[in-house]
Amino acid sequence: MATFRKYKTKKGMLWRYQILVGTDTVTGKRKYKTKGGFYTKKEAKLAADEVEKKINNPNFLDNENITFGEVYERWIANYKLTVKESSFHIVELQYKSRILPILGNKKINQITTIECQDLINYWYSIPLKYYKVLFNSITRIFK
Repeated sequence: MATFRKYKTKKGMLWRYQILVGTDTVTGKRKYKTKGGFYTKKEAKLAADEVEKKINNPNFLDNENITFGEVYERWIANYKLTVKESSFHIVELQYKSRILPILGNKKINQITTIECQDLINYWYSIPLKYYKVLFNSITRIFK
C-alpha cells in the first residue's frame, strides 16, 4: 500500500509516493521505495500502482530471499544458448566443483566483497592456476 505526501520545492507543490517493499534481513529495518516530482496526486498514484504491480509479480526477483545458486541456475540456462557445448561443460564443471559448494546456498544480498576476496585468496594459496577465471565467472553471476 502506497502513501502519498505533498511537499514544497522551488517549482511549487509536488507529490511523492512511498511503498513498503520489505524488511532488510541483516538490519531488520523496513525498506521503502520512494519517488517524487509528480505535479498531481493522480500522477503519483498511477506511478505507485505500476511499481506495486512489479513488486507483487511472482516473477519479480526478491533480492532478500534469492540465493547465489538460484541466480546461477537462471544465468547458466541463458549462457548455454550463447556458447558451444564444450565451452558450456567446462564452465559448468568449474561452477559445480569450485564455486557452488562455497556460495551456492548463501543469499545473494549477504555475500560481501570481503568474502569474495577471501575466496580468491584461498584459491590463489592452494595454488590454483585458473583462479582469475573463477573470479571472472563469479563476476558474471553478480552482473
